[in-house]
Amino acid sequence: MIAAEKLMITGTKLMIIGAKLMINPKLTITGKRLTINGAKLTINGAKLMIKVAKLMIFLKSQ
Repeated sequence: MIAAEKLMITGTKLMIIGAKLMINPKLTITGKRLTINGAKLTINGAKLMIKVAKLMIFLKSQ
């Protein structure tokens, strides 16, 4: 369960970093790349959290 909680924290951190990148894009090509990367990080963070949530539900049901 501790490992699952650490993954949740990692997922949350990824989502925060992704959100910051999306909020603060410079109007350059690099900024657009950062926005895309930010979106990908946010999505990956969310996917990770969903997997962990499913794992935690599974472990609780055992």
